Amino acid sequence: MSKTISMSILLSFSFVIMLRTQAQAHYIYTSSGYLYHSFQCKADLQGVANPDTKPAEAECEVQVSQIDILCLNPANRDVQPGSAAVQSTIVNTVQLTPEALTGKGKASTDIIVPDGALLDPQYCVNPNWIPVDVIIREATATQNIYKCTGDDPTPCDVRELASTTESLCVLPAEFDFDNPPVVGETPYDCTEVFSAH
Repeated sequence: MSKTISMSILLSFSFVIMLRTQAQAHYIYTSSGYLYHSFQCKADLQGVANPDTKPAEAECEVQVSQIDILCLNPANRDVQPGSAAVQSTIVNTVQLTPEALTGKGKASTDIIVPDGALLDPQYCVNPNWIPVDVIIREATATQNIYKCTGDDPTPCDVRELASTTESLCVLPAEFDFDNPPVVGETPYDCTEVFSAH
């Protein structure tokens, strides 16, 4: 499953601004089940300099607070759904590349945040059961844009926060394991609660 959160960001030094926040969920199925699980943040940026000369990173931090989880009972091989309140944070960071440029001073980048850490037996109805799949129902998504200020060859070893946006996101109630989010068509209901540029 992949959930997308889109944010637009504006940084300084002719750098980037987050313009909007949108979250989106989707799953990819194969004949044997789910292809991958992830939370995806999409950053739409304005004021972007050439990433080759002014490197930058986009980071997505997802503080998960509510999940639905499918768990397998190993005794009878029955799969049971359940829900759990959780306190888990998943994070990923990507460096902006020239391929992310979409026009003069504009860029778009996707940040895939693996959510495999949520496939934990402690969230099953019975901790002896085997987690099979998870849907993130509620989360706080924070997207940060950093300008990299370190020396070559690893300029992003030293970085400065240029912009941040935080949103509370809830997956609409009609989506569950029987009616999973559709690829690219299932937005979370998000409310921006904080933004700083």
